[in-house]
Amino acid sequence: MAANYPPQSKEEELDLADLLILCWRHRYWLVGFPLAAVALAFMVVQILPVRYTASATLLLPSQAAGAAAANVVKSDDVVDKLASNQALMASYGVRGAEDARRAALKGALAVSATRDGMVQVSVDSVDPKAAAGLANAVAEAGREQLLEAGVTPEGKLLRQLEIRRRLTVNKLSQAESALRVSAQDIPEDKRAVLRQEAALLALLETRSSEKDEGNMSSAVLSNTAALQGGGVKEQLWRRLFFYQESLRLLDGDIALIRASLKTDFGVASYATVSSEKSSPKAAKILALSGIAGLFFAFLSVFLKVSWQRLRGELRAKLA
Repeated sequence: MAANYPPQSKEEELDLADLLILCWRHRYWLVGFPLAAVALAFMVVQILPVRYTASATLLLPSQAAGAAAANVVKSDDVVDKLASNQALMASYGVRGAEDARRAALKGALAVSATRDGMVQVSVDSVDPKAAAGLANAVAEAGREQLLEAGVTPEGKLLRQLEIRRRLTVNKLSQAESALRVSAQDIPEDKRAVLRQEAALLALLETRSSEKDEGNMSSAVLSNTAALQGGGVKEQLWRRLFFYQESLRLLDGDIALIRASLKTDFGVASYATVSSEKSSPKAAKILALSGIAGLFFAFLSVFLKVSWQRLRGELRAKLA
């Protein structure tokens, strides 16, 4: 049995016919607007400088949050460190005063955390070599900053050891000054005994402090009875040896943690010189311009027809 379709109304046929007639009458507008928009966009694309984007990726340990690490990499400390190096920035085509170099680097730099727990560093530049070089420089500087930022337990321990090292260096300088002022000297065999005593004390002090992380930033042992034993000469030399050995132990621990962190915060992939431009995207710009031109063409035709109809109604009412 054949389906019965409702007859199409004459009014709908007329509306469709009117629409086609309207488009035909204003065909120059409907074609001219998009062509003009595309031609204008083409001229703009030719004027805009071609830019390239290069990206490097930083590897993060599982304990580090990607968003926090990304904030560290794009922090002012990293930007200032690179911008202050005038020769480095000039080699990548960034010149001018330090404030101008800093602003240029910030404008070209984009840092984001990836879904797989890494940090991507991207730099945009008119020179593909400069883009790759700057991306790698930021990645390296960002990695160094992450080592000091304490975003992992090992990083926090490293910061505490660095504080302790500065205190130890200060104490060692004081011990050297005191010994130099007093001009006290002792035989070599006695000096060797004092060195062994001080080395044992430094080892015990360093390892006990490492067990109690809360005291890692406290002052280094200086008034222990073991250091005060003997005469003035023995005390001065024992103190000197103690801080020398403490500094040696701290440097060893710092070096080990740094080596471990460099493995954790490695550069997963360095940026390479790209031959594919990132902007301007000519095809996308021209397509969008054509669509925008067509939209404004239809809008102009609608306003024109509406105005003619409105003017006709007003004349009919006034007649």
